[in-house]
Amino acid sequence: MARQPQKRRSFFEELKTRRVYRVAAVYVVVAWALLQGADLLLPAFSAPDWVFRALVLVTLAGFPTALILAWIFDLTPEGLERTGTARVHASPLPRLLRRTAVGGLILIVLAASSVAVYRALGVSSEVDTSRVMVFPMVVSGASVVSTVGEDVATMIGHALDGTGPLRWIDGWPLLDAERRDDVRRLTLEEAQALASSRKCGFFVMGRVVMRGDSAQVLVELRDARTGEAVARGESVGRSEDPWRVGLRAVNNLLPFLIPTAVPDVAVGFADRPPAAVARFLLGESSFRRTDFRAAVDEFAAAFQEDPTFAVAAIRGAQAASWEHDVEKARELIDAALGLELLPRDREFAKGVRAYLEADAEAATTHLRAALAADPGMAVAWAQLGEVNRHLTPLEVEAGYDDASFERALATDAGAEHVVYHVLEATIARGDVQQARALLQRFAATDPDPDLAAQIDAMFACLSQGPLNAYGGVWRQAARDRPLELLVGATQLAAGGRQPACAEAMYIALLREDTARDLAWQGRYWGAFVGLNGALVARNQPEAVERLIRAAMRSFEDFGSLLASATIGPTGLTLPTHAPPPPPPAMPADSAMAVVPAVRVPAPTAAAPRAPPARSDPLRESSLLALFAGAAHPALESLGAEEARRELVQNGPDYERVQSSERLWLLAYWATRLGLSADADRVTARLARFIDERQLNNRTYLTVSLDAFRSLGAADTAAAVRSFAGLAPNETRESLAWRLLASLGFERITRAVLALERGDAEVALRLGRGFDGGAAIAHAYFVPLSLQVRRDAATRLGRTAEANQYSARLRGLGWSDIGPETVAQFP
Repeated sequence: MARQPQKRRSFFEELKTRRVYRVAAVYVVVAWALLQGADLLLPAFSAPDWVFRALVLVTLAGFPTALILAWIFDLTPEGLERTGTARVHASPLPRLLRRTAVGGLILIVLAASSVAVYRALGVSSEVDTSRVMVFPMVVSGASVVSTVGEDVATMIGHALDGTGPLRWIDGWPLLDAERRDDVRRLTLEEAQALASSRKCGFFVMGRVVMRGDSAQVLVELRDARTGEAVARGESVGRSEDPWRVGLRAVNNLLPFLIPTAVPDVAVGFADRPPAAVARFLLGESSFRRTDFRAAVDEFAAAFQEDPTFAVAAIRGAQAASWEHDVEKARELIDAALGLELLPRDREFAKGVRAYLEADAEAATTHLRAALAADPGMAVAWAQLGEVNRHLTPLEVEAGYDDASFERALATDAGAEHVVYHVLEATIARGDVQQARALLQRFAATDPDPDLAAQIDAMFACLSQGPLNAYGGVWRQAARDRPLELLVGATQLAAGGRQPACAEAMYIALLREDTARDLAWQGRYWGAFVGLNGALVARNQPEAVERLIRAAMRSFEDFGSLLASATIGPTGLTLPTHAPPPPPPAMPADSAMAVVPAVRVPAPTAAAPRAPPARSDPLRESSLLALFAGAAHPALESLGAEEARRELVQNGPDYERVQSSERLWLLAYWATRLGLSADADRVTARLARFIDERQLNNRTYLTVSLDAFRSLGAADTAAAVRSFAGLAPNETRESLAWRLLASLGFERITRAVLALERGDAEVALRLGRGFDGGAAIAHAYFVPLSLQVRRDAATRLGRTAEANQYSARLRGLGWSDIGPETVAQFP
């Protein structure tokens, strides 16, 4: 009798037969229990967050593996057997549950053990036992001033700071508003977590008890790893100066922190007039709350009460710098430098002094020296960030750029005032998630409304995109907050990071800035320069030439062209147009009829342009033609044409030219075009102009011309000697807005020369300086700086870094080769 064919089971029946469903259910139950147990046990070992995340990932990855194994194997009393070969047995589910549970328990034990080992071996290298976080004191007693606890903690922190190896980390900025108002809400566990988050080895908590005319201060030093109290101090004194009582109490903690040569921390403050200390504490409170004007006044008053109070003078200079009160900052820092200071503090003060003088190189040198003495000196990191942001160092080393602000924040909670600059850089990078987190932190500092308006305008780039933001936030900001919009656009254009957003912001200003205050024309010119710089960086030379030529014809022509432009996801787009008519020919007997050093179009006639009206904010647009023409190969004809026109129009003595920047550019172009006689006359006129106007801060322009003329004569050695030591000698405002003040041509030429000499590291350092937002003119040099850095990184074998520069070039619309002939040598 023939056998009946066996009925074929469906896939889902096969899953049931092979007990895959059971394994899945058991795995989910046990995995859930495992993660719940880990969530309870890991915090007991103070495990870092990545341990739990790793455990979740491993658990998720194991689920499909378990299902595959369940399909292939059967679990029998004799062990694992291939499905199909095993005998029929009783349900293995109880044994499976037991084995899975045991396995899960083993995993938990292993995870806990690994965390314990991690704690034993790794944490000691992460915490710094010289870093001590000090929290505000809890205050009790009648008629207590609300800031007493904060004041006592502040004085304890300042006294500890610099005492031997100790470094004070202020805990107040890390507290939320609720705990700042009532520090009694701060639990021991929260304080320990905050101290650990800043890698502090210890933290100080305490209490101030006010009783009539006496004050008692009790302090505890606790280990940030365990939370246990390792030392206690207590002191009693007069209620009118509880901070002095607190200093005596903290002396009892020092033998634990500094086993040998224990100092008396009260010495530096004990003999100071109480009024000076009171004003100093008010200054510290204002500085924490970013009320820098009030901080300047209080610190200055403290120093006036006690002319030996060096810390008050230094802090006052810092606050005045944030207020852009250069004279007051200079006065205070000079006074501090006349006093006895720790070597670290002296270098820091010298760095601040150099910053106030806009001497980026000296400021960087002194601040690095301070950081070499104390790498945890957050104020020095913050000040170095200010140098890189507001000045233009010729060479920027890796790790010393805008990341300095992030180092300041990571090092010291008291550096909350630099969140603004960190947020600027984060938005420019396009990091939406981090920017949102920093926005909350920035808002918690109760920021200056002007700074907040700038940040809001910048963040609209990430949250809305250039088209939507232009139609809403930016057009309104151009009417209400034009300066903040201009500064924000310049930061987004820096390094070619967000050119589309920058262009849309500049266009909003050019179309919508209807305020006619004293600064209007300066803002309009800045927006015009910035817009063309973003377009140069984005390799849009045709648009640049059309905008500049329209502005040179008339303010009205420029307005008409701009009105017909459109804003899209990639930035500005101008309408198509017919080519302009050819310019008239230059007379044959013109002094310009020489063979040029570079190929340029037919010479143009020197038809004088009528002097523009003073109400025309683009009256210097021909200056930008000279500048941009030297910064992009496709704009070379524009620059050469305008240079020839002006050399004829203003010669032979060039006395009609009343601008040092225009004279420099004319001499540069005369050298580049091979017109040595004109170059001599313009250079001589520049020297006379600087001398007549007593512009001692612009003598660098003549030194720069000497270097370029040496290059034109093929004397590279002489050029290198002239370039050596060349640094801008301008104010911070001039460095930001003047075309030549930040030495863009000189920097890029030095970088190319360094690369040709085989000094790729120097070329990299010079190229990095173009990524900062200190100078609006730097956008014009970003493409070549990326190309130089790419080639330098390649020569140094840093392939990943070189690829990053190549990717940035491609993102800006350049080929893999790069701009090639940008900023040619004369």
